[in-house]
Amino acid sequence: MRKIYIETKRTILRNITLNDVHSIFKNYATNSNVTKYLTWDKYDNEKDLFNYINEQVLPSYEKNDELYLHCGIELKEIGEIIGAINIVKLENNIPEIGYVLSQKYWNKGIMSEVLKAFLVQLYIDGFKIARARYVKENIGSKKVLEKLNFKYLFTKEEIQKGKKWQIEYTQVDIPAVIFKYMKKEQFYGAVIFNKFGEILIEKMKLGHISLPKGHMEDNETPLQTALREIKEETNLSVKIDTNFSYSFSYCPYEGILKDVTFFIGFVDDIRNIIPQKEEVSEIEFLDYKKAFNILTYDGDKKALKGAYEYYKKYYKK
Repeated sequence: MRKIYIETKRTILRNITLNDVHSIFKNYATNSNVTKYLTWDKYDNEKDLFNYINEQVLPSYEKNDELYLHCGIELKEIGEIIGAINIVKLENNIPEIGYVLSQKYWNKGIMSEVLKAFLVQLYIDGFKIARARYVKENIGSKKVLEKLNFKYLFTKEEIQKGKKWQIEYTQVDIPAVIFKYMKKEQFYGAVIFNKFGEILIEKMKLGHISLPKGHMEDNETPLQTALREIKEETNLSVKIDTNFSYSFSYCPYEGILKDVTFFIGFVDDIRNIIPQKEEVSEIEFLDYKKAFNILTYDGDKKALKGAYEYYKKYYKK
């Protein structure tokens, strides 16, 4: 099941649950002004909304599809869902974004805040372009998209809820937008194997379990960064094969985007191993299955999986 949690200054984008049905019904699903330009009509009873979420939304989370995002917009101030944002269609690896927001919170900059965070998540998931469309008369939606630099593509007449509408299509260059608002940091490390094929993992003093990596300093190459960070965190000198690499991005908090790349590394002599006292509480070597299960973050798990496949193909005897 894919767990969604994206935090902004005023909102949390998260999985919708059946406990949210009442707040969705109360806050926006019954308002014809909200649904006027949408592809769905307002709900007249809570049971129909319950059935939709139970039969359509919840099963989609169970697919564990990384390309699928259906986020409820929780307003921190009241702890209730006041809208939603999601991928409504994926065509040629270009997601089309749809969104809805309670009328009470229009013209407060909330949807722009949410859309910006959603674009960051799309970038993390590997997308570089996104699209959105709106009914030409929907000036509010147009302004939200223009604020985030969505560019007009074309207008097309379509039938929506039995009525002809002029639909305007837009597109955005995701990296060009998000890097106007975010600081990008680069991290490099390695999945390290000992001579028995076991993998080095670090138990960090902050509580998580990870693979060794660290922040690139000025004038360093990726390889130099990886070697330095591994030495600092473990006191080990390793050999690194840069023919393997696995990269991913994540947003640890608003305004920061971390790009992480892992190489594959090897060490024979581990007698001098010393955990970095400021950050690392314990270091151990584990077999692949145990290491995979104990790692905290999905990015580390995927890097380990890729490195292990490479190790089996080119190094395992």
